[in-house]
Amino acid sequence: MGEILVSASVRTARQRLILIAAFMLAFAIVPGLPWAQQAEPVADGPQQTKIEQFLKLLSDPEIQAYLQMQMRAAPAGPTLAEREMEVAKSASALLSQRLMQIRSHIREMAAAIPRAPGEIAEAAWKVREARNGNWGALALFAGFILAGLAAEWFFRWLLSSVKHRSESTVADTPRRKIVRLLVRFLIGAGSTSVFALASAGFFLAFSWPRLLHDVVVNLLLAAVTTKTAFMLLDVFLAPHNSAVRVVPLDDATARHFASRIGIFIGWLAFGYGLVDAFRGLGIDEQVGMLIAYVLGIGLVAIALEMVWRRPRQAFEGENADVPLPRNLTFNWAWTLAIVAIWGFWVLGITRLFWIALALIIVPVLARNMRRTVYGLFSPGPDTQPSPESAPSVMAALVERVMRAAIILGAIWLLARGWNVSLTSLAAETDTLNRLGRSLLIVLLILLAIDLAWQLLKTIIDAAIEASGKPGVPGSSMEIRRMKIRTLLPPIRNVTLFFLIMLALFMTLSTLGVEIGPLIASAGVVGVAIGFGAQTLFKDIISGMFYLLDDAFRIGEYIVAGNYKGTVESFSLRSVRLRHHRGPVYTVPFGSLG
Repeated sequence: MGEILVSASVRTARQRLILIAAFMLAFAIVPGLPWAQQAEPVADGPQQTKIEQFLKLLSDPEIQAYLQMQMRAAPAGPTLAEREMEVAKSASALLSQRLMQIRSHIREMAAAIPRAPGEIAEAAWKVREARNGNWGALALFAGFILAGLAAEWFFRWLLSSVKHRSESTVADTPRRKIVRLLVRFLIGAGSTSVFALASAGFFLAFSWPRLLHDVVVNLLLAAVTTKTAFMLLDVFLAPHNSAVRVVPLDDATARHFASRIGIFIGWLAFGYGLVDAFRGLGIDEQVGMLIAYVLGIGLVAIALEMVWRRPRQAFEGENADVPLPRNLTFNWAWTLAIVAIWGFWVLGITRLFWIALALIIVPVLARNMRRTVYGLFSPGPDTQPSPESAPSVMAALVERVMRAAIILGAIWLLARGWNVSLTSLAAETDTLNRLGRSLLIVLLILLAIDLAWQLLKTIIDAAIEASGKPGVPGSSMEIRRMKIRTLLPPIRNVTLFFLIMLALFMTLSTLGVEIGPLIASAGVVGVAIGFGAQTLFKDIISGMFYLLDDAFRIGEYIVAGNYKGTVESFSLRSVRLRHHRGPVYTVPFGSLG
């Protein structure tokens, strides 16, 4: 009977009916039990007659055999091994689907190769028809580019005195450096805007056929984008004037990267505009993608030339004597990364393409941005801060905010590349979107904790560095400095531990982990450790009261029990003393007496 009940875990309505019938069969055929006895009739009439007929049918041996056979044939639920096999099959099916998509994409590109010459010729014929067989349209295009360049030159000539006065001023403070940077940026942005307005005005002064209008607009946007890129490179890299350079690079490196990055962005802008113009002319979608992939080879060539022909100090800093094998390894690593990104794009693996692009761009931007910000906020006219100087609070704040902006910008680009809407992510309820939302919140928490730690650490380090300056022995200022050097290092360590624990618990809470039992368990474990390490806690608590009572400071000569010497440093549980004869003692606070 128990085996029948266990095996009867059915899902369909028919199987539920069989289960009910089995129960009724048990009521009828098991003798000697109360529910097998005939019940007293509760009512007379047709209802009682139907019940007696139903019980009589259930007691029929043929019906009982049929019901038992149906229950034995009922399918059981899948086992754990079967479920794991289904998951493996689904992963295999997903991988197979991705491979089929890649194979289909390659076949489409291969099929587009024979059609490409005819499609391009047809698009060129449409352009010739739109310009009525003459070269007037191309001459007008060159004309409004020249008009923009002329207007830009005139604008720069008008502000040449302001630019010269700004660049000739010695920027020996962070404020002057930032003001000079803003002046150069505003002049550059103004000249680029004048170029765009003059070119657009010259363009709008003539009537253009519809097809030719779209082509010229795309080329104009590409020209403005290229001018903007060269303007920003001139402001920050200053390849021809090292005195106003913001990014701390030597002259050869600045000229190398300014020219290559500008050409790279110009090729990308004009290539995108050309492909978009071809699509506007009615070219096939696959042929347009094929043209984009061929133009991408030019981008790969520019990037590889930028890596292989860079100056030796470009990535090694001041150490130009880098061994050749290491230099070649670095070059080949970048080569493989660049080719892999282009391969992901050509094969249609867009998610890997965006991930690899972010993994390359974000570290490079973050590294150079850090050096730039610290150079701007460092004292003195040089933009390269000394390694031993601590950054200012404003430098740490700007650097961390800029780094967070770079990371969030990379996330936004990844979301755009993956067709994921960050605004609608909060309203999604499925597991994958909830996980993505939780990971995004965790990232924001870690960025906020990192910002808080960098600010506090910078403030404490600046105070410790300021207190290290020598003063008059025995004066109140010297006593205050010694007290700061004594108290701030333990406070910095405690602050770091507190922020790490705060980030850990907030992360776990965001991911859906109940942190209440963890906090309670940590308290119990702390009590147990306290009983087992009484000496350790005695040293720590004694040290806290020594510091709070200002019993001694770094640099003072003390005598404590069998120990005497000058206080050199502290840890969480001990003090280091140097005897006047040379020996160094590390004495636990609990043993000082």
